[in-house]
Amino acid sequence: MLHVNISVLVFGHEPTHIPIPDVSLQLTQTGISVSELIRLTVAKQISAMTAAQNQPESIAESVHHQYLHPDDVEQMQVEGKIALAKPLTTSTPVINVEQEAAKAITAFRNKRFKIFIDGEEVHDVDQLCQLHNDSNIKFLRLIPLVGG
Repeated sequence: MLHVNISVLVFGHEPTHIPIPDVSLQLTQTGISVSELIRLTVAKQISAMTAAQNQPESIAESVHHQYLHPDDVEQMQVEGKIALAKPLTTSTPVINVEQEAAKAITAFRNKRFKIFIDGEEVHDVDQLCQLHNDSNIKFLRLIPLVGG
C-alpha cells in the first residue's frame, strides 16, 4: 500500500470560506495519471470536509472557489475583474463528487491551478506519474492581482 500526502496552497486572496483540507491517499500502485490523481484528491477533500461536519453549502462553496470553472472566468473577464467565484446561491447544494472532479480536471487543463509532485511540476492531465511512499503532492492556485 502506497501512502501519499496532498496539500493545497492558494496565494493571492483572503480566505472567505472553509479551506480545502490537506489529505492523504492510500494507493495500490505507484503509477497514476494526473486526471485520476485529481479525481481521487477531490473525492477525498469532499469526504474530509463532510467528516469534519461542515455544512454542504460550505463544502460546495469551498470546492467551487478552489476549482473555478472556465465559464466563471470568462464572465469575470467580461466584467473586468477575475476574482474568486461568487458564493453559491442554492440553499442546500447536492455535492456530486464526479462532477466536481470533472470541473477540477477542466480547471487543471485550463491552467487554473498547478500540481507539483515531490517538487516537480506536472503539465498534462494524461501524464502518468510515478509515486513513492510518502510522496508530497501540492495543488497550487494563484489568484491574479486586481489590475494586474
